This record gives sequence, structure tokens and C-alpha cells, in this order.
Amino acid sequence: MRRFYNGLLWLTLILGSELANASEAITISVFEDHERYVLASDSYGLSWQILEAAAKRSGIQLQTQESSWRASMNRIQAHRVDMVFAALKTEERSQWANFTVPLIAEGSGIFTRPDNPVTTFEQIDLKNSVIGVSLNSLQETIARDLGFENIYSTVQRPQLYDMLNRNRVDYLFFGKSIIRYYCVYFDESRNPECMKQVGELYYPNNVHALVHKENEKANKVLAELNKNIIAFSGSKETKKLFESYDFPHEIYDAWLLMLNSAK
Repeated sequence: MRRFYNGLLWLTLILGSELANASEAITISVFEDHERYVLASDSYGLSWQILEAAAKRSGIQLQTQESSWRASMNRIQAHRVDMVFAALKTEERSQWANFTVPLIAEGSGIFTRPDNPVTTFEQIDLKNSVIGVSLNSLQETIARDLGFENIYSTVQRPQLYDMLNRNRVDYLFFGKSIIRYYCVYFDESRNPECMKQVGELYYPNNVHALVHKENEKANKVLAELNKNIIAFSGSKETKKLFESYDFPHEIYDAWLLMLNSAK
């Protein structure tokens, strides 16, 4: 009988542990081909490594779901995913979403093939040139505001890379880290600097993860993640993460100052 009760006790503890672990799991939407983005892209990759380290410290399991940007926004709004990774913080999104503390700096730029003679924004033929963007992205809005008359938007980023190589679009408007992913995995040269940036970076910002304000569980997880990101930001492990992506010490120091301001 004692053996039976002991077995029942162990079963209860195991089930209780599994339920606890299940309650600590959170679904997070990430880029399609997420693992290769982590390897190739400095801002995306390091931001993910920091978020993942904070999740481990918090005992939170990040259940990744690869998705296009448009699908990610639709799913978070419909409460079919708890969190979206690699989001830029905007006034419009701040009306319905809460964000992690700032992760790694990111900016959006206009990129083209190296053989394109255009080097400044003023030289771009806004009336006749075609620029490719992700559908419903911040870059699509900025491209329209900049005066581009021919904007090709799609949910499939690889399609845009192919169209640029085939001269079907003249420019791409993406975050700088996304271009590095393209260069490493899609360009024959495998040179991270395979594309030429035209003009300045637009909307300089930081990578964040966001949750819907109405998702109580996700907001509790968000608060825990933020607490642990700040807590281990000055650790040797975090410094090593920055070094692994070849970020200079000045970038790391600036990030620490930013976190102190965000407390």
C-alpha cells in the first residue's frame, strides 16, 4: 500500500511539474528560416540570443513559430500567438502592444546591386524605379512617404531577392540585418556586404519582442523577461554574446546605457 501511495505521490509530482512547465511555455512568432537569420544577421541573431538567455533564466520555454511578417501581425491581433519577435517599436503599435526593453540596434535602408550607379537617394528615379518591400511592413509605409510610385509588396522575402537579381525590381527596402541574411545565403559571393546601401538608414530603432496588451499571460512573461535581460546585461556571458557577433565595445556600452534609461 505504501508503495502505491509513494507511486501516486511521484506521479502527482511529475504531472504537477509538467503542468508547471506547460504554464511557462509561450508561443513566439519569428522570421521564416529563423535559425539561419540567427547565424547570419547580427542584430536579429544577437537580439534572439539575449531574449533566449533571459527566457532560460526565467524558466520560460520559447516555442517558436516561423511566419511571414504579415501573418505574425494577424496572428498576434487574433491572439493565436503570444509574442512576436524582431518588431520595431512604433507609435501605432504602442497603442495595442507592449514591448521588451530595447535589444540590438537596427535600421532600415534602401539597397541595390553593386553595379547600380545610383549612390544617393536624390539620384533615385522615384517615378520609374521599382522598390520591393514586405507587405504591411514599416518599410512599405516609409517607401510610400518617400515618394516611390512603384512599390512591389509581398509576404515572401526570398521572392524579392530573386526579383532583384533578375532586374525585376531596382531596390529593396529592408532592415540592414535582413540584407546580411540575403547576402550570406542567397548571393553567390556569400559576402555579407554583397549589396550597396543607397542613402541613409531610416527609422533607426532597436529590435524588440512585442505582446498584445490584452494577453495577460504574455504580459506577465514579458515583465519577467525584461527583468532578467536587465539583470544579466552586465554579465560576462552577455559580453561574450556581443563579441561572438563582432560588435565593438562601444555598442555594448551604449546598449547598457539604454537599458538603464528603460528601467
